[in-house]
Amino acid sequence: KLSELLTPGPALLAPQVAEAGRPTKIAFRKPGSANAALDTVVLLDKGETINLRIAYSEDLSMNGFLSNQSAVSMDSMSLRLFNKYPEAIQPSGMRADAILYVLNNTTGEFEEVATFENFERLRLHPESITVPVRDAGGMDLTYFIRLKNTQTGAFLVDGTGNDMNVFGGLEAGKEYILMLAAIEMNYGSGPFHFFVIEPVVL
Repeated sequence: KLSELLTPGPALLAPQVAEAGRPTKIAFRKPGSANAALDTVVLLDKGETINLRIAYSEDLSMNGFLSNQSAVSMDSMSLRLFNKYPEAIQPSGMRADAILYVLNNTTGEFEEVATFENFERLRLHPESITVPVRDAGGMDLTYFIRLKNTQTGAFLVDGTGNDMNVFGGLEAGKEYILMLAAIEMNYGSGPFHFFVIEPVVL
């Protein structure tokens, strides 16, 4: 599973001291490597401290900073998106936005929740969103994600012609990275891809 390639946990780092009021570059490197896997520049006031969180996996070609947000309330979940689609779904050079929808349990209609602009392949999108897990009546909510080609306006589809990647039933009060992927399958007529979502709890 994709989720097995990303293991949440603390890095064993000693506190670092930065000069107040001066831009300071912080770099993260793998042991034994001279190349930075991820870096950023911070500017701190006197006495200020920050905690940095990163998502890094060589197997997933993932690296990015995660926000230090407050605890997620017990009726909601926090979501970040990682684009693991193959080129068969999103060819190189195709710019696409990821659009999040929710199914209204009362009307049966899809309602647009948010758009994650410029959803690049093999990238962790910088934005996060907090959404409810259940509706006002206490029913679990089902969410959908569609990728829209920003040049043509067409939605990307898998090998079955489906344009929606569906998820639901996630635990409230948690922060997730949703890895959007497409499994290659073969049923005799040739290989095709089928949309899947792998949630990783942070």
